[in-house]
Amino acid sequence: MSKTPQKKASKKRAASATHPKVPTIGYAILTSLAHHPHTGYELTQLMGPPRNYMWEARHSQVYPTLQLLTRYGYVAFEDVQQDSRPDKKVYEITGPGIEALRNWAKKGPTHVPVRDEFSVKMAALRMLSPGEAVAVLTRQIELVEGEIAAINLHLVDFARRLDIPEPPPSDHRQFCLISAIRLSRDLKITAADAYRKLLDDLSRQEESARVVRTHAKRPR
Repeated sequence: MSKTPQKKASKKRAASATHPKVPTIGYAILTSLAHHPHTGYELTQLMGPPRNYMWEARHSQVYPTLQLLTRYGYVAFEDVQQDSRPDKKVYEITGPGIEALRNWAKKGPTHVPVRDEFSVKMAALRMLSPGEAVAVLTRQIELVEGEIAAINLHLVDFARRLDIPEPPPSDHRQFCLISAIRLSRDLKITAADAYRKLLDDLSRQEESARVVRTHAKRPR
């Protein structure tokens, strides 16, 4: 009676070993390594502001995921000696890693989760005075405009270093990566336009409120 469950369990473990579970951050790292080898530090820079165009991750997430991918055989690293600094590990994707990335990329459609903190703040702006809401929106617009400018500079530098023509041909090795980065920028542009429209509406409201307050203070 006990043999059948044992066989099922062993088969389940074998299947799990054949197709190990990789978190989405793992595929984000594999995608970066598919384009170019990187150190762990470089990956943390690519996944943190201002270059977290597609997937944001902290230092404490990147290194454990690299260890997981190494254990699965999806990435390998080389110890590189440096004269005046500590040695570094340069990671690159392996054949099995490329195959795992291909299998993951073919799955779809992909639900796009929404966890936009500032959209929640926008919905709560009515809890503030018009002046306070205007100040919040103004700061957010400045932040997003800076992010858009940083992405544009990165795209220019990226194209210059790799001698990529503009517009990049669809058969270029970096075409899809550039398209993904541009999508990140364009979404920010769309968001900034929405923030400006709301700012204009609230600014007019604040001006109307100011006029009413001014008239109310005048002696009758």
